[in-house]
Amino acid sequence: DGSSLHPCKIFVGNLPFSLSQDGLAAIFRPIGTIIGVKLVEDRSTGKKKGFGFVTFEKPESADLAISRMHGKEVDGRPLTVKRATARGEKADEDDAPDGEHSRAPEDEEWATAGTRKAKKNQKSFKAKAEEQEKTTGKMMGWGSGD
Repeated sequence: DGSSLHPCKIFVGNLPFSLSQDGLAAIFRPIGTIIGVKLVEDRSTGKKKGFGFVTFEKPESADLAISRMHGKEVDGRPLTVKRATARGEKADEDDAPDGEHSRAPEDEEWATAGTRKAKKNQKSFKAKAEEQEKTTGKMMGWGSGD
């Protein structure tokens, strides 16, 4: 139908960083049968980013989860719960707080934003830094005024 929405997958944001995947599943299990849970982590540090995805067996469960759980507090944090969209596409409402994106991977395997491929002809940080040092005499990076 041209839609990139997965009818059974929801985005859950503003999660407590102490929450485990099992904990996330436990929050949503009373709503319907869950077939997948993923907490997104920073790929370089392994630290949780405070959001994840839950995939239900039936679309009705995803709809119920959104209506029942959006704004519900978990450890003092109001959850953001909405339908997940395919990576690179915007949801109808763009009200996710900074750093949270309700995008799910293009394929059905779970992934994080770090799995995207680099753009063609894009220079590495090292190449850009070497080029800047040659042209300006300054090193690129934090605190160098660039």
